[in-house]
Amino acid sequence: MKLSLLLALVAVGADASKILVWPAEWSHWINMKIIIKELISRDHEVAIMRSSAYTDFIKIDIPEATYIDFYVPYEEGHHLQSMDKVLSQVKLGDPAESSFFGKAYAMLSLRRMNQCELVMKNSTLLNSLNATDFDLVLADPTVMCGELIATKMGVPFVYNVRTLPAELHFSLSQTPMPLSYVPMINTEFSDTMNLFERTMNMITYVYQTIGVRAGLSMMDSIVHKYIDSNRSFLDIVSQSSMWLIRTDFAFEYPRPLMPNVKFIGGFHCQEAEPLKDQSLVDWINEADDGIIVFSMGSMVRSMHKSKAEVIAAALARLPQRVIWRYDGEMPDSLGANTKTMDWIPQNELMGHPKTKLFISHGGK
Repeated sequence: MKLSLLLALVAVGADASKILVWPAEWSHWINMKIIIKELISRDHEVAIMRSSAYTDFIKIDIPEATYIDFYVPYEEGHHLQSMDKVLSQVKLGDPAESSFFGKAYAMLSLRRMNQCELVMKNSTLLNSLNATDFDLVLADPTVMCGELIATKMGVPFVYNVRTLPAELHFSLSQTPMPLSYVPMINTEFSDTMNLFERTMNMITYVYQTIGVRAGLSMMDSIVHKYIDSNRSFLDIVSQSSMWLIRTDFAFEYPRPLMPNVKFIGGFHCQEAEPLKDQSLVDWINEADDGIIVFSMGSMVRSMHKSKAEVIAAALARLPQRVIWRYDGEMPDSLGANTKTMDWIPQNELMGHPKTKLFISHGGK
């Protein structure tokens, strides 16, 4: 389904609407911007809430939109450093220094719950939002609070998301979860499972669901304090009018879907423009066997050297030239065929005729 049709479904009524956006950062923001620009092109008024922790990521680069800046008392660079710590603990750091408690502490250091409470108790900000008479909130559920703001204002909200832990984007949209043929996230099962795999799939569902719901229950105190003492955070999340899922159904195993779940994979795709960096153009033109583009997404700039050494050694064995988005300590095994860059023109490289392969983290 094309983005234009989906946005027609999202828009409230046929007339221009006032839409408040609660975004996340990094690649989430890159995707959200595309939807925002399309909404504006259809004459909707869009206002974007921007935390002071996000100014490094969310720039004022959509002049037609209104930006509602609010302050959070984090030290400069805190958010970026916290995310680096999470990635280091969970995936990219020294395996010898990674632990369950270290991962949990790193996740808590993001303090997104604190940010939400700062917004909810800011009566001046909330009164200003109420006075604007928004028709809809477009939110990214990976950063909690958009749904609470919408509920506080008494307007519907729509989620823009790729995936959530424990498949919450399906379970909370009231979508059936037949675990006998729908594999859980973080498993390697297909839609054809034997008895053992079905059992493990069920166990995975149970422990993921218990863990995630227990973690999100911390938001209940904010809900009780500022919205309704008889409701839970997940109760509010389940009231989302629509879930826009940033993947294509062709890449999913068959599964039941509810009418308010829409797959929008590919909406971000656009024609590649010619490369502007002449030195990069010359380097690519000299690649007789073509090039490989390697990027682990907008959040990952570096990794522990032990991991980088393994990757660099593998890339060095390839006949193609490799462009690797990397800004960490240079590995000793880096091959002459590999060019590291702290930023790459990814779309332009993907459309280049010499590109043979794209290696990615498979992210959002």
